[in-house]
Amino acid sequence: MKGWKLVKPLTVKETEIVESNENESLCKVKITNSLITRSDVLRFNGEIEGKDVFLGNSGVGIVIEAQTNLFGLEKGKRVYIEPNRECGECFNCKNECYTDCSNLQIAGEDFDGFLSDFVAVDPSKLFVLPESVGDFEALFIEQISLAISVVDKLGIQKGDYVAIIGANNFGNILAQLLIYYQA
Repeated sequence: MKGWKLVKPLTVKETEIVESNENESLCKVKITNSLITRSDVLRFNGEIEGKDVFLGNSGVGIVIEAQTNLFGLEKGKRVYIEPNRECGECFNCKNECYTDCSNLQIAGEDFDGFLSDFVAVDPSKLFVLPESVGDFEALFIEQISLAISVVDKLGIQKGDYVAIIGANNFGNILAQLLIYYQA
């Protein structure tokens, strides 16, 4: 398996990924699309420092190996890969409250991202995509869900005025959502 790792500013190197056979419960996914974020670009330019991990915050792919009886998760299915994982070390994780992890890790920043040809992923982090959702659109699932959460938490109604400060992916998605809600 191959991946692309930022080895120093302005240098991305193709690297062989050593496949671990210690956890057979992981699904093997062929990556079809990966999202490079602003954080990846800033690290590439040397403007911020980060861990020595493969880049790519979000990933979409096709399952090529999966255990049986995984509730619809089978070979050949297109999936979105959740870009976050629990630390397993904080108080909440040790008490099996993983959804309340206080040190949530992010793909491409805290652990290897999805800028590779294959990844081994816990089945609980894979979500089967419907045919109506393309790979490109699926890469933005996290930002879309966050934007919907923001609109819900702010209680924005039709006709409300909203100023969005920041012209990044999230700002653009939030603006489109607000237009849809006629704010």
